[in-house]
Amino acid sequence: MRNKFEQWKQSSKQYDIRASSDILEKLVKNQLVNEATEMVFEMLSENIYPAIKIFKMYLRSLTEINDLKTLNKINEQLKPRLKNKVQFEKFFIQAHLNANLGKEYLDMFNKRVNSVNNESELKRFKMAVPRFGHLNLLNQYPDLLDKYTTIAERCVEKGIYSPINVLWLNKCLKENSVAAGEDIFQKYFINQTTPKFMGHFAERVLKQGNNEALLKQLAELKEQSGVVSIQENSIK
Repeated sequence: MRNKFEQWKQSSKQYDIRASSDILEKLVKNQLVNEATEMVFEMLSENIYPAIKIFKMYLRSLTEINDLKTLNKINEQLKPRLKNKVQFEKFFIQAHLNANLGKEYLDMFNKRVNSVNNESELKRFKMAVPRFGHLNLLNQYPDLLDKYTTIAERCVEKGIYSPINVLWLNKCLKENSVAAGEDIFQKYFINQTTPKFMGHFAERVLKQGNNEALLKQLAELKEQSGVVSIQENSIK
C-alpha cells in the first residue's frame, strides 16, 4: 500500500479525486494514518478534497487515536461549507472527549460563540453545532452543567438554539422524565415567534437509546403543548 502511495505522489493521479480517494481509503483501512495525513494535506494544498465519505472515514480514524494536532490543522484549512459536509465538528468534539479534554473544548466553543458577529457567521455556526457530541459532553462532564447552561442561554440570545435543546434533553434523560425540563420548555419553546424546539433531534436520541417511556412522554408533550419543531440541519 505504501508503494501505491509513493506512486501517487509522483504522478498526476493526485489531481484525480476518485483515484486519490480510493488510495486514501486503502491507507485508512490499513491503519497507515501518517501516510493518509500526508496525502490529505497534499490534496488540500492543491485545493482539492477527497470524496466526502472517504474524508469522513479519515477524520474518524484521527478521532479514534485522539490526533487533535492534525484535527486542529485541518480545522484551520477547511472552508466552512466543506466542514459542514464532512461533519467536522462531530469528529472534533469526540476527539476532545476521548482525550478527556471536555473542559478545553467547551472553553473553545464559548470563544467561538462570542466571536459570531454577523448573519453569515451565524448561519454557518448554527449548522455546525454537534448536538450529539454536546449531549455526550454533559454526560461525561456533569460538573460543566452550570457553565454550559450560561453558554446555552447566551446562544439563544444570538439565535443559536442547539445548545438549549441539548440542555433540555440532558435534564429529561437524567430524570427519565420530560417534567425535569419543564422550566426550559416553558421559557424557550412554548409560544415562540421563531420555533426553537428540536423535536426530531430528541426523538433520534431516544430511539437510539430505546427509551420508549420518554418517547411516549415526548409525543404527549408535543400534542398537549402544540409546540412547533424547528427545521434541523444534518449535523449530529
